Amino acid sequence: MGKILYYFLGGIIFLILSAGLMAHGAVASSDNKAVKIVIEGTVFDQKTNEPLSHATIMIIGSGQGTTTNSNGRFRLVVRAGSDEIRISHIGYFSEKVAVGTESVTRDIYLKPQAIDMGRMKAYTRALDPGQRIIAEAIRRKKDILALFDNYSYDASTRLVLTDPAKRDSSSVMIIAETQTTSYWEQPDKYKEVITARKQSANLTAEANLITMGEMLNFNQNRLPMNQYSIVSPTAEDALDFYNYYLLDTVYIDDHAVFMLEMEPRNEYQPLLTGTIYIADSSYEVVQVDCGFSKGVSFTMVKEARYFQYMALVKNGHYLPVKLGFTARIDLGLPFPGIPTEFDFSFIASIYDYRIEEGIPDDTFDEYEIVVDKGADDFDSASWDARQTIPLTEIEEIGYQRLDSIAAAPKPLGKKILMGMLAATFLASGGAYDLFHYNRVEGYYLGLGAELDNLLERARLYFKTGYAFEDHRWQYKYNLSFLLWKKQKVWIGGRIGDEIVHRPTIIAPSDFNPTFYAKLCGIDPYDYYREKGYSLFGKFKIINHTQAKAAFNDQRHLAKPNQINHNFFRDFNDVRQNQVIDEGKLRSVEAQFTYDSRRLINNKGEDWISFARQYLILTAGGEYSSPDFLDSDFHFRKYFTRLEARVRLLNLGMTTINAYAGASDYDLPAQRLFIADFYDPGFYRRQGMNTMGDANFGGDRIAIVYATHYFGPFMFRNLRGFFLQKIPFGFQIHGGALWTDFKDGTYQSYDENIKVAPTAYSEIGFGLSNLTPFLGPFNFSVQLTWQLSAYRTNKLMYSFNFEF
Repeated sequence: MGKILYYFLGGIIFLILSAGLMAHGAVASSDNKAVKIVIEGTVFDQKTNEPLSHATIMIIGSGQGTTTNSNGRFRLVVRAGSDEIRISHIGYFSEKVAVGTESVTRDIYLKPQAIDMGRMKAYTRALDPGQRIIAEAIRRKKDILALFDNYSYDASTRLVLTDPAKRDSSSVMIIAETQTTSYWEQPDKYKEVITARKQSANLTAEANLITMGEMLNFNQNRLPMNQYSIVSPTAEDALDFYNYYLLDTVYIDDHAVFMLEMEPRNEYQPLLTGTIYIADSSYEVVQVDCGFSKGVSFTMVKEARYFQYMALVKNGHYLPVKLGFTARIDLGLPFPGIPTEFDFSFIASIYDYRIEEGIPDDTFDEYEIVVDKGADDFDSASWDARQTIPLTEIEEIGYQRLDSIAAAPKPLGKKILMGMLAATFLASGGAYDLFHYNRVEGYYLGLGAELDNLLERARLYFKTGYAFEDHRWQYKYNLSFLLWKKQKVWIGGRIGDEIVHRPTIIAPSDFNPTFYAKLCGIDPYDYYREKGYSLFGKFKIINHTQAKAAFNDQRHLAKPNQINHNFFRDFNDVRQNQVIDEGKLRSVEAQFTYDSRRLINNKGEDWISFARQYLILTAGGEYSSPDFLDSDFHFRKYFTRLEARVRLLNLGMTTINAYAGASDYDLPAQRLFIADFYDPGFYRRQGMNTMGDANFGGDRIAIVYATHYFGPFMFRNLRGFFLQKIPFGFQIHGGALWTDFKDGTYQSYDENIKVAPTAYSEIGFGLSNLTPFLGPFNFSVQLTWQLSAYRTNKLMYSFNFEF
């Protein structure tokens, strides 16, 4: 459930800062020739005539059903002449309606249940019967968990972003809807397919990945949500974390249900707070409506609540039919013309369970979410046939308003502002292939793009541009073909003549040092000219793996500094670009990667899914020989890299980064292992922080770095002390680096690369969330001490704003 918020929040903020009635009648199912009809209407309280939200409408004896929206409206597509439907709500007598042969609109009035004190008991908190009820639910939950081996279901989802300062349809800012099919199998296999999606015109279809997400199972011991592992209210050790109080006993579908309040014993631990309903016969969870303790904090989010409503399915047990997540998003700082707060509302309705019917063997793979290729090409009839969450009147009008605004021409002022924002983005190093700056090329201006729609199985990437200080045009063309879709077998080649930088270990591949290079002359890279071609192939061995191989035929040429000044030239000397070993480099290379993170297939394009815990392992090598490949170089180079993030019990997240490399024969300068200083102005999560602006390298290297983040409220377990209320995040970090040359000598022309024949080590700590009043801008401070004796920084401190 936490992923829903994570995936969508970034797109929402980008959009914010950069800027009728359902038809009814008989419809034919595309996969079933039986005639389907639509039953819709509104559910009311018989006594007050107020609409009832969250009422369940189920076809008796099946897993098909829906729930009412916030206005009490419902819509259900059923097979004509099928069995009765049952309309239920906690605290009301159920009603049954026969299914005819024609569509119908019908309002339903549910009678409130009178409380018979002779049959039902209301307890005071002093008697504490809620503890005994939960204890029995915990005792029976193993049997409940064993009830289902597999099931699949269809669902409708909707996310709406509104301005809380407005009350009419103008409050609606974004609407995104999807229709999905999900598959689940013991113990934790899950996959979701977006079969159709629609959204307001101010949101692109590609950004609409609103899905159910794997439902929170309140019968588990721990509930994974974002970075937290929240103790479930029915966990085996739940009584150590919660107090339970019986508030009432009510009926639903002729079954008594206990309404319990759950209260965290320590509000600074990641726990839930709210109400939970337990069936008195099976002790299954029937309904949950909860918020979060102070120990749970989401960036920019406050007043978060989660609800889940269950209903009896055809095997006589409860499964979720409706769930939702609501919150208020607080930007913290005001932006001209933009509200600082937004209401976030996600709701999902499950309307068709298929239980113990078996899941096809090839369903579960490395994809967590798949967007069907026809998801954006549906017609209104097919959408209506599966839509079970009617729009409210405000949402319907809001849809029309947003679509009309998006279609209107943008005013000149807004176009100019967007152009200025784009220029600022480029100038700060936002897109390397379009614009960058360094001491060899000076200013580079070009064009780069990837075209994947020329042919069904072909992708073309091209880049061309001009370096103004080097006075040279550059280009690169990369063409690849998909031979076998199932195993992701790609072959291709690239040809180019461009300035490239020596590979490094710490900086990410998309790092653009333009900002620091222009202002301060600080750049971790050394550059050279590469001219030639490569042939490559890659494929998937098993799920979560990729194997790559390539043949390279390139000429490497050294490039001197073209620029010896910068904006602060009185305070910083520009580092000289290092000489490389010039010549013809022919080599073969291979690489294997295992990545445990699951993927999102967005209409054929693979994205990496968000994961708080993961393991990435890479191993590879390169070989060049004048005898075998007619190369000017002779070397063998091998490396392995590990990145892992795990949750340590309930004490926070640990991240480990490790790298090891070695070589044989004579490794050329442009192939040395380089531990670069990366971004000099910020804390480095994967590399040495006391290195300053020094690079360490050699033809052998080993690095390990670990960080443990305890999360907010670092003193949460100190009961009775005011320190547990301090909302600061706390982390510890440290690592070691070792580099050397096989023969113990150091090539003098690489004078800016240091060697660490004895381990370079450091340790430190950090505090975060120091400015909670600034909303998303999280001010943090990190201090790091060098434990070794190298002539770099002995102490590093950084003050950062983290998003």
